[in-house]
Amino acid sequence: MMSIQQRQKERAIEAVFGRPSLNAALDEVSAYARNRWLLVLCAEIGPHARGFALAKMQDIAQRLDGTWCLYLRHDDEVQAYPMTERLWDELTRWRMHVGMPPMPRYGEDYPLVQRSLHDPRPLTPVDADEILARLTGEKTSGTARSVGGRNRSR
Repeated sequence: MMSIQQRQKERAIEAVFGRPSLNAALDEVSAYARNRWLLVLCAEIGPHARGFALAKMQDIAQRLDGTWCLYLRHDDEVQAYPMTERLWDELTRWRMHVGMPPMPRYGEDYPLVQRSLHDPRPLTPVDADEILARLTGEKTSGTARSVGGRNRSR
């Protein structure tokens, strides 16, 4: 049962945000943060959606030379993509948005890109492809796409 204070807060939120209420507004903010991370990821590393849709945070690791890389599987091989400052900035922003510490930890099984703030499952390759198509205005093809002109997939 909802208390009087909770009802008053709910009414105040609905007065500001309308009927979709605060949860809908938070979902929009979450989608914006996820989409921003997804676009920067594509612009910086350039593989098609399937490369990072299945990746996990543990796929970010430090090489022996000290370089941090994101390791993605393409077909039967693993390719290393250096973590640029822009990638680190967006990754940190995304992780803090979903309530995680800024840096991934060794063995962290969390998806690199999740569906939403309330749904921690990873994006499917089809979901990622559709979101990118919607954001960039391109049609989905299931093949390699270039965002930011840096497509490196084969």
